[in-house]
Amino acid sequence: MNTIKSSEGAELEVFKTLTVRKEGAVLFPEIVAPPMNLLGAELVRDLVSLIQGAEADQTLQMFVFKSVDPD
Repeated sequence: MNTIKSSEGAELEVFKTLTVRKEGAVLFPEIVAPPMNLLGAELVRDLVSLIQGAEADQTLQMFVFKSVDPD
């Protein structure tokens, strides 16, 4: 598993269709699944993995999803 460090030093998984940043108790996943951010197999896998990781993190209280596609 590839990981990056959050601003607090925690490790975050690197996804193919999501960019993720964590600030305190809030996780900010941004959907990056061109061309239109449609729900496909890769995005589903990344979302499942994100949720499983979040369930294990007792410090998280909220997700704020965003799409890079303005439409």
